[in-house]
Amino acid sequence: MLNHIVVMGRLTHDPELRKTASGVSVASFSVAVDRDFSQQDGKKETDFLDVVAWRNTAEFAAKYFTKGRMAVVSGRLQIRNWEDKEGNKRRTAEILAENIYFGKPCGLMDQAACAIGGLIKIDFKDPKKPLIKKQMIKFEQFNHSLCIVDTKDVPANLTKEYRAIIEEMRSVAKYFGKEFLREVDENEFYEHIIPMRKVCSDRAILRAMHFYSEEKRVNKELKALRDGNFHEFKIQIRRSGNSSFEYLQNVYSSKDPSHQNISLAICMSEKILKDKGVVRVHGPGFEGTIQVFVENDYARKYKNEIEKYMGKHCCYVTHIRQQGAMKVI
Repeated sequence: MLNHIVVMGRLTHDPELRKTASGVSVASFSVAVDRDFSQQDGKKETDFLDVVAWRNTAEFAAKYFTKGRMAVVSGRLQIRNWEDKEGNKRRTAEILAENIYFGKPCGLMDQAACAIGGLIKIDFKDPKKPLIKKQMIKFEQFNHSLCIVDTKDVPANLTKEYRAIIEEMRSVAKYFGKEFLREVDENEFYEHIIPMRKVCSDRAILRAMHFYSEEKRVNKELKALRDGNFHEFKIQIRRSGNSSFEYLQNVYSSKDPSHQNISLAICMSEKILKDKGVVRVHGPGFEGTIQVFVENDYARKYKNEIEKYMGKHCCYVTHIRQQGAMKVI
C-alpha cells in the first residue's frame, strides 16, 4: 500500500505549537495550494490543506515558518474521525508531515561552504562534480570579525526574482548560441551590446556585466587573502557589493521598490562603519541578510548601533571555523 503526499503552498497562519500531556511537541497549520489550471477569468482556485507535525518536525516548523512563508510538506494523508461539542460526528482530512522544507530554489554554494568549513573556492562548471579547493588561510590573522545581519524582512514570494537572474543571464548566452554565460567570450559580449539590446533586456545585459566582473573579483579577493593583504580584500568586497546593487540588482525586489530593508541596512552600516569595515548583500539577495567585515575592536560598537535600527538580536558576530560538517556520536 502507498500513502505519500507532497504539497507546496503558503502558510495561512503561524504554526500553533503545543505539548501533549506526555510532553511531546505537536504543531498544526494550514497551507494554501494553488491548483494548476485556471478558470475562465484567469484566476486559479486554491485549496486550503490542514497539516499536523510532531516532535522535531513540529518544533522546526514553529521556529522557522510563519504566515505567508512558502513551504514544501512531505508526508501522508490521514483521515481523522471526531465529535464536536454538540456530539455530531465529524471527519477531517489532514496531512501528517514527515518533512517540511523551505519552498525556495537555491544553489549549492551555501551547503558546500557549511559542509567543508574554512575559506574555500568553488567552481560549478559541472554542478554534479564541482571543483572545491579549500584555502589554508586562517581568517583570525586579519583581526576582523564577520558579522551577519538579519534585516528582518517580511517573508515574500521571491522565487520569480531569483529565477529571473538565471533566465536573463541565459538569454544573453543564448544570443551567442551558448547555454551558459561562462561559454561566451567577454570581449565578444561587449562588441555585441548594441544589437543584443534588440533581443535581450537591458537588465539582462547589466546582470551579464556583473557576472564577468565578479569572476575577476573572486580571483582578486583570493589573491589578496593569500598575500595577507586584507585592505585589498575589503576593496574588492566593496566593489562586489556595489556591483550587486547596480548591475545584478538583487538588493530589493523590482515588484515592490518601496520596501528596501537590505538597502537601508547597507546604508546604515556604511554610516556606522566609516573606515572600520565593509558591507555587502549576503546570499541570493532581495531579502534576508547582509555581511559585514569589521575590525575586531569595533565589532561590538557596530553590533550595538545596527541593532538600534534593524532590531534587537539582528546582528550575529560569527566565527569561521576550519571544520565543516561533523558527525556527532
